[in-house]
Amino acid sequence: MRTYGVSHLLQRLRAGLRRRRAQHVGAAAVVVLGVVAAACSSGGGDANRPAERAPIPVRVSKAVKGDISVTLAYSGELKSVDTVDLLPSQAGRLEDVMVDEGSVVTAGQPLARIELDALNATLKQQQAALASAQARLDNVLTGARPEDIAAAKAQVEVQRQRLQALRNGSRAEEVAAAQAASSSARARFADLAAGAKAADLAAAQAARDTAAANLDRDQTKLLQIKNPTQTDILAAQSTVASATSTFSDKQNALENLKLPPADTLASARASVSDAESKLGIALTALTKLTGKIDTAKRQVLLELYIELSDARTTLEYKKATNAPEAEMVAARLQLQWILRRVEELEATVDLPNVGVMVDELKSAKASIANAQANLESQKIKLDKVLKPYPNDLFAAESSVASAKAALESAKAKLYQLQNPNAGDLATAEASVASARATLESTTARLNQLKAGATEAELETAHAAVATSESALAKALTPSLETDLAVQEALLDQQENIAAKAASPFLKPDVDAAVAAVAQAQATVELAQVNLNRATITAPFDAIVVKKNVSKGATVAGATVILSIVSKETQVVFNVEEGAIGRLREGQKLNFTVAAFGNRQFEGSIVSISPTADAASRTFRVRSSLGANTEGLRSGMFANVAVTVQERKGTLLVPADAIIPQGQDNFVLMAKDNTAERKKVTLGLRNEVSVEIREGIQEGDQVVIRGNRTPLRPEDKITIVQ
Repeated sequence: MRTYGVSHLLQRLRAGLRRRRAQHVGAAAVVVLGVVAAACSSGGGDANRPAERAPIPVRVSKAVKGDISVTLAYSGELKSVDTVDLLPSQAGRLEDVMVDEGSVVTAGQPLARIELDALNATLKQQQAALASAQARLDNVLTGARPEDIAAAKAQVEVQRQRLQALRNGSRAEEVAAAQAASSSARARFADLAAGAKAADLAAAQAARDTAAANLDRDQTKLLQIKNPTQTDILAAQSTVASATSTFSDKQNALENLKLPPADTLASARASVSDAESKLGIALTALTKLTGKIDTAKRQVLLELYIELSDARTTLEYKKATNAPEAEMVAARLQLQWILRRVEELEATVDLPNVGVMVDELKSAKASIANAQANLESQKIKLDKVLKPYPNDLFAAESSVASAKAALESAKAKLYQLQNPNAGDLATAEASVASARATLESTTARLNQLKAGATEAELETAHAAVATSESALAKALTPSLETDLAVQEALLDQQENIAAKAASPFLKPDVDAAVAAVAQAQATVELAQVNLNRATITAPFDAIVVKKNVSKGATVAGATVILSIVSKETQVVFNVEEGAIGRLREGQKLNFTVAAFGNRQFEGSIVSISPTADAASRTFRVRSSLGANTEGLRSGMFANVAVTVQERKGTLLVPADAIIPQGQDNFVLMAKDNTAERKKVTLGLRNEVSVEIREGIQEGDQVVIRGNRTPLRPEDKITIVQ
């Protein structure tokens, strides 16, 4: 083993200080001090004198294959993906707010609504304007209607005929019409001058009397509303009592029909039992009678006796009623046929032993028939009690409804008498006023007829006579040149009107109508948009985090009604410039939050900010959350770990085994109880392990640095646990 002097060791120390990093200075100094101490203790620093060193205890670790990853750690925060403040599209009063803080809402769900009355009215107004504009456009596109063109042409023809009539002179029918108008005007004037006729006076007097009677009736009704008499009230109360009794009776009848009383049901069942008993008695009586017949032939003979009796009765009835000869013949033949059968059978039957009378047997059978009919009738009545017919139920329900309506009407009349309202009073007063006005009008008319025509009426009638005589004179006198010119001008004017009616609209008219429809359509759509926006809906699935106003509040366009956040949450953290190149979208990460201790949550990077923050020079990174994130809430702090590199199945040694020297790295291997230095090429490293790419092999034992024992290559070592 070589030995070193103190001066030589100091030189090595200086060279090592220049080569090694600052973090290794402490370890090198310890090694030097240990070596100096060993040299001094060997007897004065003789460089040629060998020094024996005891084996140095070390800890070793084997180089093994394993997985290594490089992880970056950051502090971040959980934030909702979207945060939105919801504002109204226009000012107004809040009709309703449908959610509260903490409510979970879905996209499109109504959250709040502004009053819609004014918006609905505006929409209807704009729709009406659109309909009007569309009708105008349809009219323009359709052009002139055939009936308008025909009417205009007809007016042209009328004016042309009038012009021709002026040129030809008055026609006989026109002269006759003018003469009739003149005669009528003279007759009217004569009637006014002569005074009213008896029939007119009688009709006017009758109208006045009717108006007076109506006024008395309406005044009596008004007085009754204002101050009803005790007699009126008692009569109304009596009507209410009677209607109440009737309603109660009808209702009881309906209830009894739906659910019959026990006594009614028992009576119906007793009637059925009694009818069954009577039928049994009748059957027994018949059995006793027929029991006396000892042979079948006698039984048949007895039946024939009954048929014979019926046939004789039928024949006698037909004779008494003068039935047709054919019916008489048929009845005789039937009787003869029965007689022959009776005679044939009597020859073989001992008649004295029959022992029963035909009339008794017929009576017994009739009793059975009556008993059966009575039994069926009682069964029907019982069935009706147990299950009433729909028609009976309907009739009973209708009776109840009518009785109830009559009762309500009677109560209303009584209440009106006892508590007259303003509406009834106003109606009655209006009726009195109308009746009074009618009376005044009819009285004035009667007085006018009695007084005769006024001076003004006579003057008007006289003027009408003068006008009619002038028209007659004109009809009898040929037209002047002036009249012809006026009529020709009227004809020209009407022809122009007809031409315009045939083609009333030009292209500018069509363009204006189309533009008016488009404008009206736009206003309708705008009104519909405003109406739709009056209801504030959720833009996405979210949670309501703040409710700023309540129902009934008046809001402006800048009022925040609700604040919502999306249910989707992300992890947001900042990454320094030196590490941002190691991250990429889609990269997996893990994070923890204080509320869940060391529980690991997963995520993946969804976005990396393209620009750095100007103040911190960091980049904003967002990560989505994986599964099983229940309980995580926006605002929580997160400790994020992003694995940027990893390698599997590679050679690893503990990080404490690496000895850096300048640009190189070494390890001390434990080989044959001697420390041997090996240069290694490193790969990935983290706080625990380092990847060895070249220099040693799997299974080699390396000395773990971090112990306090000075160690040099080729030193003897002893391995400790």
